[in-house]
Amino acid sequence: MIFKYFQALFNPDFYFVKPYILPNFVVSIAIFVLGIFIFIKNRKSTSNVYFTFCCYSAAIWIFFHSLCQISNSKVLAIFWAKIAYIGVTFIATNIYAFSVSYLNFWRQKKIVFLAFCTSAVFCVLSQTDLVIRTAKKFDWGYYPLAGDLHPAFLFFFVTMMLASLYNFYAGYKQEALHIEKERRRLLFLAFFIAYFGSIDYLPNYQISVYPFGYIPVFLLFFLITYSIVKYRLMDVETLIHKIILYALLSSMVFVLYAGMLLLVRFFIADKIVSLHEIITTSVFITIVLFFMSHLKDKTQTLIDKIFYRDKYNYRKTLEIFAKKLNLLLDSPDLLRTITTTIADIIHINKIALILFDEKTSIYAIRESKGLRENSINFEKNDPFLLFLQYYGNIVEKELLILDLDFKFKEMRADGLLLMKTLEAEIVIPLIVQRKLIGILTLGKKLSGEGYKIEDIELLRGAGHEISIAVNNYLLYEGLEKTNLELQEAQAQLIQSAKMAAVGQLGAGVAHELNNPLGGILGYAQFMLEKINRQDFGPNEFQACKGYIESIERESIRCKKIVSNLLKFSRKSPTDKYELIEIGPAIEETLSFLTHQLRLRNVNVTVKIQPDLSKAMGVANPLQQVFTNLILNAQQAMPNGGELIISAENILDEITNRPSLVKIEFSDTGCGIPEENLSRIFVPFFTTKTEKGTGLGLSISYQIIHDHKGKIEVSSQIGKGTTFTITLPTK
Repeated sequence: MIFKYFQALFNPDFYFVKPYILPNFVVSIAIFVLGIFIFIKNRKSTSNVYFTFCCYSAAIWIFFHSLCQISNSKVLAIFWAKIAYIGVTFIATNIYAFSVSYLNFWRQKKIVFLAFCTSAVFCVLSQTDLVIRTAKKFDWGYYPLAGDLHPAFLFFFVTMMLASLYNFYAGYKQEALHIEKERRRLLFLAFFIAYFGSIDYLPNYQISVYPFGYIPVFLLFFLITYSIVKYRLMDVETLIHKIILYALLSSMVFVLYAGMLLLVRFFIADKIVSLHEIITTSVFITIVLFFMSHLKDKTQTLIDKIFYRDKYNYRKTLEIFAKKLNLLLDSPDLLRTITTTIADIIHINKIALILFDEKTSIYAIRESKGLRENSINFEKNDPFLLFLQYYGNIVEKELLILDLDFKFKEMRADGLLLMKTLEAEIVIPLIVQRKLIGILTLGKKLSGEGYKIEDIELLRGAGHEISIAVNNYLLYEGLEKTNLELQEAQAQLIQSAKMAAVGQLGAGVAHELNNPLGGILGYAQFMLEKINRQDFGPNEFQACKGYIESIERESIRCKKIVSNLLKFSRKSPTDKYELIEIGPAIEETLSFLTHQLRLRNVNVTVKIQPDLSKAMGVANPLQQVFTNLILNAQQAMPNGGELIISAENILDEITNRPSLVKIEFSDTGCGIPEENLSRIFVPFFTTKTEKGTGLGLSISYQIIHDHKGKIEVSSQIGKGTTFTITLPTK
């Protein structure tokens, strides 16, 4: 029954064909195909979806109104007119929803929802006599007449169209980017022209005007197609391969169904099927199959895998990579990872990452791939780079060549020169806190395709993530360099303080050397006197032997003094931590300080625990700490006094084994004022009346801190000061 009904609807005997009706069908089909292209391009874009709905509703309106006009039966004309109004009732709403989505006027989303609800109500009512009560035959054919509620629908239609035009006008005024401004201008113009398609409502009120609304609609979609081609509106990429596959799929369904129908009718029913029967039913089945979402999705996936095998789903890969960039902050190959990964994902063989160098004040290539020249530099005040910092957006070579945006007028030549130098098609500025830290340039795709708007949008988002990651990497890199420089400066400072201490030791060491050198000189003179005597004989030779032994003993003593001094002043080649004996280290330090302390009437008492544990550390810097504390104690007792140096174990409360070694330097000097105790370890702070650098204690603090130990001080004015050092035994 249903089959016979549809067969009757498409029976040529029920229609008459006139040449003027053919453009209607052509326009409706063209609009329908354009809607398919837009939807296939980006199903997730709400702008594309709403524009597709605009195409579908307009195609339904024109196509079925055309069937209404060429119908021979009034009943059939009313049937097609009501089908056409399924599209008519949603045209204005879809256009309004598209304007809101495309312009991101999402504050109007509630109005969009109400508009669709209203359209749905009118769509239902359009299938009754309230919107279309009957059909009238004009000179050009049948046309529906308005019902009681049609004026209300017409008011709603006009309101939505005016609201859409206002949105496009407001969006045009607000936009600053010239190419986007041109898109919006053309959209406003296109929908303004399409508004004249409303003339088709005049025959609804028995005004005999031929419904040429398809002409403004044709101009509408012509202008939008022009925008798509020139300004890449909604970025409809080349879909030739998709068109071919969909055409092949439809043709296969058509041929299979027609063949099956012929076989069934000829061999089983013993009837010859008519040509129009094959065509009408096959087209219907093809349309049904085409709109089966499951089949369409499967077909789309198959197409993408066949034609985009190497870059299938690359956009998702690019998004994931961009989001994970900051996890690679401490990777020394981060910059190379960025360039190689993007080159592999987008399938390009030329890419360059140019970053600003604070020291040289130039932009230099840090990483690149495929460039003929890698030593390309740009000045900080390069006009195009200054423009990029202000512009803050991706610049395409195509836009510079087309000269579409007035903002590029002055920088067009500089931009094209930079892109030619770097063999680039697009330049991505890397901006952090309004500062251009560098640029990322991408060359042509290996496939020969251009960069689509979807690519640009993804790269714009990725560029933001890359900017943050690169900036963090540069900060991290700078911090590492600064840390190394600080370590070197600290080592030099420690060495300088050590040499200052050596200078203070000079007088005492000179005296320590004078005694043995005086003995050596005396013994040598005695020997020369005896050797020069005429009665020099075996007995005198025996006496000289004793002098030689004395000279050897005193020479060894001098060598030991000089060796200790050199050992103290020499810069440590390594910081190899090991277990060291604290007692011998203290005694060795005192060996070249004893005379100086004796001259200042300072009595030194050393109390070392017999079973003192070894401490982890480096002997040379620890001896520097001991020297600083001993000299400070000496200077605190200008009229003499007592210095007690002690060392003992501190037991662990749980294991009852030595965990720390405590070393104390207690003097009976003048003491330190309480207000200065918290500042004595601060660099360059000193209370000495004599010339002092204020670095000795701060450097001592740093050395002990590096040994994972502690240095503390307690003092009383007029009674003395105690410095306590604790060092770990492990």
